[in-house]
Amino acid sequence: MPHCGLVRLPDVPAGQRVRIMADLLSRFSRELQEQAVITVSGGRIRISGVRPASAQQVEPAERVMREDRDALKKLAE
Repeated sequence: MPHCGLVRLPDVPAGQRVRIMADLLSRFSRELQEQAVITVSGGRIRISGVRPASAQQVEPAERVMREDRDALKKLAE
């Protein structure tokens, strides 16, 4: 089976991964099908290997991550 993209959540707590993963899959399914790599780290989302038009979808997803930023920082301490 061919590779269809990758999502990395290196510093996202397990309790938040399901919600964040569902959000990423709904927003970036096309990019993942095109073999994009999505990394969520430090409250930011980085997408590698996508067309510039897809960048418009990053802001709403980053807004979701900012909601959890304080919780993520506390857990990282």
